[in-house]
Amino acid sequence: MMTIAKKELRGYFNSMIGFVFLVIMLGITGISFALFNVAQQYGSFQQVLSSTTIVYLFLTPITTMRLFAEEARQKTDQMLFTSPLSIVQIVLGKYFAALGLILIGTAVTIMFPLMIARYGTMPTGQIVSGYIGYILLAACYTAIGTFISTLTDNQIISAIITFVVLFVLMIFDSLTQVIPTTATASFIFIIAVALAIGWIIYNGTKNVFAGAGVAAVCIIAALVCYLANNLLFDGLTTKVIQWFSIMTRNGNFFAGVFKISDVVYHITFAALFVYLTVNGLQKRRWK
Repeated sequence: MMTIAKKELRGYFNSMIGFVFLVIMLGITGISFALFNVAQQYGSFQQVLSSTTIVYLFLTPITTMRLFAEEARQKTDQMLFTSPLSIVQIVLGKYFAALGLILIGTAVTIMFPLMIARYGTMPTGQIVSGYIGYILLAACYTAIGTFISTLTDNQIISAIITFVVLFVLMIFDSLTQVIPTTATASFIFIIAVALAIGWIIYNGTKNVFAGAGVAAVCIIAALVCYLANNLLFDGLTTKVIQWFSIMTRNGNFFAGVFKISDVVYHITFAALFVYLTVNGLQKRRWK
């Protein structure tokens, strides 16, 4: 795994991708630092971290688009599949290489809060919480980009799809303002979620009874609750979207609110997409 990670990380800096990534990341962070902290003489750095997470929207597709798409285009993925390394080791190696590039840039940005500490009082706890959220969001976005890279052999298409998915995640909270929140609409939404869960289980286990069974149990339970008291479903769509929203949970870190549940959510979110990546490559390997 470490061999793959080192190879991929060197590949970023053997091309211009790594340097462009660091220049853009540090440039935007520096500008935000000058606007929020220097110009306004503001001592809190987590506002800079929160505002610069938009960098991931543009840079994550660049760092992940080539991970597997380029291997598929050049047909070198067959060499990976026949190597002594397991698919899990290959995926984790590439994933941690892309995440490592982000961590390098993040580590360099620490010089900005250190400047605050040099000339004023720094809210250390809040800044540490902000950095944890910053890194966890990067881990989730990188996992999504890694998975999407396995779906095509075209880097550009991979980057575009990743950008669109990340953009939807960023505006996910806004969907609560346009999606109907009536009891009937919420019931239909819950059924759609149940079907999605069933598909994920089937896709991972290849057991149609397991996937269909879980989906059926969820749908029957929802139907019983709806028939018993449909008022329970009023506004449920909004609550579910807010609960699943990665931006809402990630925002807690930048607000200085550290919750173990939010950490577990981010790790589970990233692990899910890493699992989907491994599962997809396993199927391709045996084909």
